[in-house]
Amino acid sequence: MRMKRFICAVLSGMLAVSASAAITASAEESEEIFFASDYESEKMDIASSGTSAEMSNFLNGSNLNAQDYINALRWSKPVSSYLSVGNNGKILRFQNTSSGDYYLAEYYDSAFNRVKSQLIPKELSIFGGFYDAGDHYIVISGQTNYEQDAKAEVVRITKYDSEWHKISESSLYGANTVSPFEAGSLRMARSGHYLLIRSSHKMYKDSNGTSHQSNMTIQYDISASNITDSYTEVMNSRMGYISHSFNQFITVENGNIIAVDHGDAIPRCVALVKYQTDVSTGSFTPDYFRSPCKIIEAVSMEGSGNDTGVAVGGFETSDTHYLIAGNVVADPSQYQRYTASRNVYISSVNKSTDEVEMH
Repeated sequence: MRMKRFICAVLSGMLAVSASAAITASAEESEEIFFASDYESEKMDIASSGTSAEMSNFLNGSNLNAQDYINALRWSKPVSSYLSVGNNGKILRFQNTSSGDYYLAEYYDSAFNRVKSQLIPKELSIFGGFYDAGDHYIVISGQTNYEQDAKAEVVRITKYDSEWHKISESSLYGANTVSPFEAGSLRMARSGHYLLIRSSHKMYKDSNGTSHQSNMTIQYDISASNITDSYTEVMNSRMGYISHSFNQFITVENGNIIAVDHGDAIPRCVALVKYQTDVSTGSFTPDYFRSPCKIIEAVSMEGSGNDTGVAVGGFETSDTHYLIAGNVVADPSQYQRYTASRNVYISSVNKSTDEVEMH
């Protein structure tokens, strides 16, 4: 697993060049550009124009640095480009395109030659994330619900086979959500046949008429194609609730979710969130009194408000520690200055003692 992550990291660096540089589709390549939907004539007209300027622009859209924090380093956004390596050695680059009605899946051989490009019709209007589950591909999408309609679909999980034929979709409705994936990211971790999804959302208005933002978590059964659990309500950190949560990371260890959230208020820190519940039961939601989440302050923050002077860039685990990487303002008093000098940090949390060391 760690070797696969390393390979993907190397490939990411190599293919990032192709994402920012022009790649001209040849006539031969254009034969491999096709749609994964029913072959309507108008779509075939587009698909057959692989050498046209329009198709070239679509294929060569740049995602360079698109994973970075936005809005003056306050918060992140969903990752728009993914790399995975299949059992056959083929490399898949999946992209959410910034314009148009299609996702783009590009396949490369071991020499990094593009051998096929496939256009997949988009699902709901807001892209959340992509996951390669081996025999299946999974896409997360959503849409706004400003009317606060409990029957409105706000998150959709769509499952495809390896040829991009749609198999099923499963949805959250209402879910205390007016805007999914708002001011945050979306990351996933697999445990057996379950997929654990950690993201963000803007919630229904409170008694003061304000829609606040927080994290949200979803558990999805890949085999059964259905959502088995979700948590989108207002609570406190004992339930894994972080508000605001400006970036989200997740893994599963011994059946327990281990998450990282960039919190600015409740709590105000980069929080390592340790769940006690066993996801193999089909549910992760804690019992407030008997199995609450444990929160560890991995990176402390100064001041108040949305500006924290901190960004989170990565989360990994070793045999003995949880490792969180990012950057932080060199002078804590300058946390509100967008141009302040920053230092790279690694926060190391001891698994046995929960002791934190900053490097």
